[in-house]
Amino acid sequence: MSTQRPASDPSDSLVKRIVDGVSVVHGTQPFHPAEPLYHAVDPDALQRLVEDPSTTDLEITFEYQACRVTVDGDGAVTVSPVQKEHTDLE
Repeated sequence: MSTQRPASDPSDSLVKRIVDGVSVVHGTQPFHPAEPLYHAVDPDALQRLVEDPSTTDLEITFEYQACRVTVDGDGAVTVSPVQKEHTDLE
């Protein structure tokens, strides 16, 4: 899995762009998440922050479905797999 800035229709909702990005990283279309997005982040609050013209320097990062999701102030979504930490306990 690699970092993805999915090509999406700019008219798509922020939630759809996030879910589509996670889907691309997991290689599954359509994506059926095990838990809703609102368990990781408040989608309505996130949308309000992105729509606020005073938050253009904003960058919000959270984990969802074993992915690290970053949303910029302009609404761009970048998704990458969460890297598991390896330990020497094996």
